[in-house]
Amino acid sequence: MSANDDFAFEPVPGLPSDLPDDEKILWSGSPDLWTLGHRAFHTRWIAAFFSVLAISSIFSGFNHGADAGRVAITVVTLLFLGGLVVGFLMVMGWLVAINTIYTLTNKRLIIRHGVTMPMAVNVPFTKIARADAKIHGSGAGDISVSLLDGNRLSIFAIWPHNRPWSWQGAAPAMRLVPNGAKVAKTLSDALLAHAKAEEAAAANETVFEPARPKVVRTRDRYMPVTASNGANPVMNPAHM
Repeated sequence: MSANDDFAFEPVPGLPSDLPDDEKILWSGSPDLWTLGHRAFHTRWIAAFFSVLAISSIFSGFNHGADAGRVAITVVTLLFLGGLVVGFLMVMGWLVAINTIYTLTNKRLIIRHGVTMPMAVNVPFTKIARADAKIHGSGAGDISVSLLDGNRLSIFAIWPHNRPWSWQGAAPAMRLVPNGAKVAKTLSDALLAHAKAEEAAAANETVFEPARPKVVRTRDRYMPVTASNGANPVMNPAHM
């Protein structure tokens, strides 16, 4: 079974179910296949670490009187082990990338990921405090969002799709997406439009204070009037 077969149930790639009628997709994409391995799994640092070990073993071996053959075997062994580790992490990065789809709608961010256990994480705009973007030299970008106080998300539920070096609380992120600046602007515009729509909805939604009708006598007739006598309506603070 291929990796894509695991998500054959999706009505739209990256979405566990159909979107509501008032929601639309603004952007959808995946991490860069090979850059994710370098950045998320730090393969360059690991390669540098094994290289330093190999070089230091040369000086250490000769200082302790080892012959050239033995030193060469040690260097080759360290480089071989380093190559295995880096290769494994690069393959892991590739698998993570091909099984990840980021979907940005006009109401939320959806992160579908998982190599062995597919899952989708929904981040509604109403839970987002701010968004940040880091664009790398290749043009790929890490675009993360910070959640409002009281909203928690386990790092283990979204790793490696979280802001790098963020340990005080998970910050969901779209990692190494191509054309990062463009995607960041799309998210920024969507958040701004959503905030304006929420403000407009709150301004238009009014709730009158409940009151017991009073009765006043006018020329031997009785007519009901509101207790507030036509006072201005009270805004509903639930949407402010």
